[in-house]
Order: sequence, then structure tokens, then C-alpha cells
Amino acid sequence: MKSKVPQRIILIEPRSPAEHVFSRARIPRLGTILLGTMLRDQGYEARIIVEETSGSVTEDDLRWADMVGISSITSTIPRAFHLGDRAKELGKRVVFGGPHVTFLPEEALPHGEFVVRGEGEETLIELINALRGQSSVERITGLSYWEDGRPKHNPDRPLIENLNILPIPDFSLIKGWNPRQAVVPVATSRGCPFACKFCSVVTMFGRGYRFRSNDLIMEEVRSNAGQAAHLFFCDDNFAANPNRAKDLLRRMKEEKFHTEWSTQVRAESAFDTEFLELLKETNCWGVYIGFESASDQVLKAYRKKQDQAAMSRAITAFHRHGIHIHGMFMVGADEDTPETIRETIRFSIKNRVDSAQFMMLTPLPGTETFASLEKENRLLTRNWELYDGSHVVHRPRLMTEEELQKAAYQALLSFYSWRAILKRLIKLDIYYGYLRYYGRRLLKRAKDRMDNHRRWLSENFLDQVQKQFGPVWQFRGVRKVALIPGNATEAYQKFIASFLTRLGVEVIQGNDRPEFLQPLKEKVDLVVVPFLNYLQEEKKRLSPAWEQLINGIKEKLPEGITPIKLPIDLKGESLYRSCVRFGLLFSTNTNKIRRAYRKAYQQVSDLLKPEMIRL
Repeated sequence: MKSKVPQRIILIEPRSPAEHVFSRARIPRLGTILLGTMLRDQGYEARIIVEETSGSVTEDDLRWADMVGISSITSTIPRAFHLGDRAKELGKRVVFGGPHVTFLPEEALPHGEFVVRGEGEETLIELINALRGQSSVERITGLSYWEDGRPKHNPDRPLIENLNILPIPDFSLIKGWNPRQAVVPVATSRGCPFACKFCSVVTMFGRGYRFRSNDLIMEEVRSNAGQAAHLFFCDDNFAANPNRAKDLLRRMKEEKFHTEWSTQVRAESAFDTEFLELLKETNCWGVYIGFESASDQVLKAYRKKQDQAAMSRAITAFHRHGIHIHGMFMVGADEDTPETIRETIRFSIKNRVDSAQFMMLTPLPGTETFASLEKENRLLTRNWELYDGSHVVHRPRLMTEEELQKAAYQALLSFYSWRAILKRLIKLDIYYGYLRYYGRRLLKRAKDRMDNHRRWLSENFLDQVQKQFGPVWQFRGVRKVALIPGNATEAYQKFIASFLTRLGVEVIQGNDRPEFLQPLKEKVDLVVVPFLNYLQEEKKRLSPAWEQLINGIKEKLPEGITPIKLPIDLKGESLYRSCVRFGLLFSTNTNKIRRAYRKAYQQVSDLLKPEMIRL
């Protein structure tokens, strides 16, 4: 362990790897600001660098410090590790914190000395005091570190019960801070009582709410309102306790609060008329709402406890009171299809959502989504920079990865269309007209990056196909026929015949008699035997027939004709994805494969068993 006692401490928030529509609205995360303020209050020299506001960390910044603290989310963790490595090379003590390392501490430890898990305000102070000889690191809850060359994880730290013990954050500690060019965040609570599968708030900050007192919040608002261009109440749900929220707004109204502000709420808060009136009277510019999807089926899967009809009514109510809406949508759920994504786009446009983001479902460590996808081996990569909401990083159920990437990009293009831009400008809505124009420019700048990722997704999918079936070249440019046993189900025979015929493959009911097989010599070079394996009882019933057919082909097929058994295995995958894999053996045109599947499915959907009906 290094002997240097920390006195100078620099706290770093690494920059994001990708732009988004609000990239210019620089909002520092409160964690590093609170920590810096607490360290300063305890007599330490503290500096804060928020790279998106302060610029990149320099060598001089690192050399100045005795200890380097780096707070990171998943998409910024590669940058965080790079900074940690460099600080270590300079002999600095390195501490990591934030949600990503909370759930994957052993990933961070090779790049530093300590990991602060969970809420870090108390843990970091105790760590620094321990390094000054005032206590032992072994007694610090919420801390991971090296002990005898091995990772050691102390017990988790209980959540801070009384948030009022936290100071008012001092943003002047941020290098290059100019409140007139940034958005000042204010937190009135922590935690969430809901159970959205994709969210890590509950695992990080607890199920349920913990509130700061309105007296303390008003003190913080007063200290920031005069200098800030915009305040952002960064709670996950500002109206979690409606009475408390309205009391705070009444106080802001009484003190003639004029600074423009915004916040995050759930859609149902729109049904409290008094709350809406107070938003308007206190100069609330807009609200951020996690709609996620317009598909009620997808919303149910997310456990959002809302539906499309209620969301539409909420938007109308907010607009009636002059409150703008930033809609936050997510695509890529197991129930999502290109059709549900288009439905979501139509919803956002029809209901006149002012600005929107269509983020990819991103399985962040610490979430139920991450755990389930990892267990099912559906994560495509651990290149954490891609976990930014813009890139597909998992295998969806009812689409291919490439289709999902394309659908999300097309959703953004539709929302930030020239038509939408012109509509805003004609109505003299200059701000949102420009915002949509800026969003479209970002999309154009991101096109090459998105195209490269789509190509990678396509190549990765094809690699999986070839691992399952062998090289695709053996199926293309040759005369081929597909054989199915005579006792296959009616639905299976019709489906395979319709699907493969549309891909240029002849399908016939086969048997192993020589008089049937011999004529194939003049007709084909390749015989494929599709083996649909979707239910255990069906597998037991049909396996003997398939095996008999395949063995008969091998024994009696004329020399020079190759029989290939092709399992269409639906274990853990939808019929559609399995058919796309299968279809790529016969066509490079995924649109053609998709159309062939849709037509075939429509013909037999009433015959398929419920277990198969997963579009």
C-alpha cells in the first residue's frame, strides 16, 4: 500500500463517448460535487474536473493531486480506467466510484487501489481518514480494495437515512465552471419504489424514497437561482410525494422564483391540476417523462404501470398548461418488433412530444435486464463504450440485432425530420425548431458510426449462422431441395414450404425409398432436411422420422449429392430469429427473408401451437 497521505484530492467525471440531443446542456452529476464540497469542508484541498464542462484531464491535473477519485457510469468506464492507469503510473492513489464499479468492483481494482460501492459520501471520508492513520480500512463498509494481492470486499454500507446531513454542493469547485453556460442540478430525493427491469436506481439507491427537507432545498435553490441560467431538479420522480412537491413549489412561488427550471416526473403527475398550475406559476420550462414505449405489451414487460391512453392524456394536460415535454423512449425489449417501434414513433409525433430520445435498451450492470441477458448468453459485447443507449449490445427476441439498430436510427430520423423542423419554425417555436435541427445534425454526424456498428452486428450474426450450419457458400449457387418427413405436422409442412419456396428452394415431402431418391440425381446438388425443434414432445415424436430420412438419404442417395441436416432450434429464441438464421443460408437479402417469413407465418398462424407464436 502506498504511504502517501492524501491532502490534495482531485475528483473526475469522465466525458461521455457519444453525443445526444442535450449534449450542449452540460449537467454535471451531483456525486462528485457533493464529495468535493465535503472534502473541502473537512480541510482538504479539493478540485473537480467534469470533462464535458472543464475539458480533458491534463497531466498537470493528475500531478497536482495526492489522490485521484474517478466517478463513472458504464459508458464512461473505459475512459475512467485509462485515467486511473495514468494516475497509478504517476504514483497517485486511485479510488473509483459510481454505479458501474459498484456492481463490478473487481473489474476496476486492477486500475486503482480502492472502489467505493454504493453511496460514497461517508465511505470516501472514512477512507481518507483511515489512510491518515485514524482508523482501519477493514472496518469501512461499502469499500473494496486489495489485501495480500487479492480483492477484498467489505460488507455493503447502509443507505444514508438522513439526506439533510449532506451539504449544499459548491459548483465553484469545478474547473472552468460557468453557471451561465451550464445547467445546475438540484436533488430533492433519492431512490425509487418502482421495479423497472432496465433501471439500476433501486439497486443503487434503494426501493422507496428518501427526501431532503424543503427548507434545505429552498436554501440550495436560493444559492443557485441567482447565478444559474437553468435549474434541473434531477430526482427520478420530482412528484414522488405530491404534497411535498407542491409545498416546495408554493414556496418557490412565494419567493417569486423566476429562474427557468425543469425536472423528471412520471406521466400520472399530469392528473394533479394543482401541481400543473404550480409548475406553470414557478416558470417550469418542461418535464422529462419516461414513456419508454407506446406498446402496452412492451410497457407491461418493462413493469412501467402505465398505458398508451393514459400517456396521451398526460401529454395533453401538460401542454394545456404550457409545459414542454421531453419524451424518453426505449427500444429493444423482448416484446419489441419493428412494428411496435413504428407505433412508438407515431405516438410521439401524433401527441406532439416536443423533444425525444429513442434509446436502445441497454443492459447496465446491476439491473435485472443485465442479469437475465447474461444468464441467457445474449450479451454481444463488453465493450462498455457501446453501452451508451445508441448501440445494440444484446440479442433481441423478435428482431435481428441489425434490424433493431436500423429501427432505432429510423425512429430518430422520423422524429427529427425536416417536416417536423419546419412545423416548429412556422409556429415560431424557434427553440424546439432549432433543437430538432440540431438533433438531425447529430444523427447525420453519427451515421458513419451507426453504419459501422450495423455492419459489425450483421457480420456477427452471420458468424453465428456459420457456427451453427457451416459455411454459407455451400448452400448458394447450387441446385437444392428441402425434404421433410411425411408425418410432420400440417403447420410445419405448410410453414417450411411457404418460407423456403419464397427463398427459391423447392420443398417436397420425402422418404428414404430408392425410387424416390434416385431421380434427385438429375435435379439437385444439395439436399437439406430442416429439423424444427420447438417442443420436447414434438422432438420425441418426430426425431425417429427425421433420423430415418437422413440415414436413408446417406445410404441411398446418388453419389455426389450432399445431404445436410439443418436444425431450426427454438430453444431460447423466437421462431422469427431462427428462420432468419436459416434463411441466410439461401439468400443474402434480409428484407427478402423477412418478407418470406411474414407471408409464411400468416398462412399458418392459426395452426401453430401457442408456444411457437412469438413473431
